[in-house]
Amino acid sequence: MERTVHDAFAQVNRFARLNFDPGMPPGADRFRLAMEDGALWLSDLRPDAAASMEITESTFARFAAGTRRVAGPGVLRAVHVAHAAPAHADAYARLFGVPVTFASARTALVFDPSLATRAVAQQPRTVRAVVVAHAESRLAALDAATTTATRVAALVRAHLHGGAPAMAWVARELAMSRRTLHRRLADDGTSYDGVVDGVRREVALARLASPGASVKAVAHATGFSEPAAFTRAFRRWTGRTPSEALRQAG
Repeated sequence: MERTVHDAFAQVNRFARLNFDPGMPPGADRFRLAMEDGALWLSDLRPDAAASMEITESTFARFAAGTRRVAGPGVLRAVHVAHAAPAHADAYARLFGVPVTFASARTALVFDPSLATRAVAQQPRTVRAVVVAHAESRLAALDAATTTATRVAALVRAHLHGGAPAMAWVARELAMSRRTLHRRLADDGTSYDGVVDGVRREVALARLASPGASVKAVAHATGFSEPAAFTRAFRRWTGRTPSEALRQAG
């Protein structure tokens, strides 16, 4: 719908939250399109990408198919994913037709640099205007419904690895004082510690259900310095231990 691929992905970033909330900090881009080492890298910046393999697979399959329609079958050069190789890893080669790196430090599609300046087919202006207006109205409604607690949870989720961020830092990121943040969270019926606890529980359950998970790794990913502290918290959340959850998931 836009003039170039860069324009199109700018619009994808703007409306990404209408499709899926990846737990990004408020105002952060979901995707980054940048030229690196003679190739065009499309990086998915969502936190904890390794714990949501299915989202990576479905998103990258759509992007790969769409860019092939625009620029031909040779435009995709490589695929990088943060998760470990699954049992169906051979399906990646059949689907993408390019080298795939599992357990990579980033989640990205690598394209031929010519894609950066490729023109994107335009839709009729009337159709574009209707679609964009509807998306803008839905985005405005989503923003209006966003509470302080959900904004705090997004920041905590994005910076949880290795330790929960301090409340004072979160307050600065949201451009308010610590006292104001405390009051607004109370208006939402919660507290900073309550939000952190909820995010930790959510992340722990998702991580323990992913292939190759370990109690020590999940404890670190949820901000606990010791597995024993994580085990105590998990038992409080669920009435069982992380090891029991792993066995049940397996």
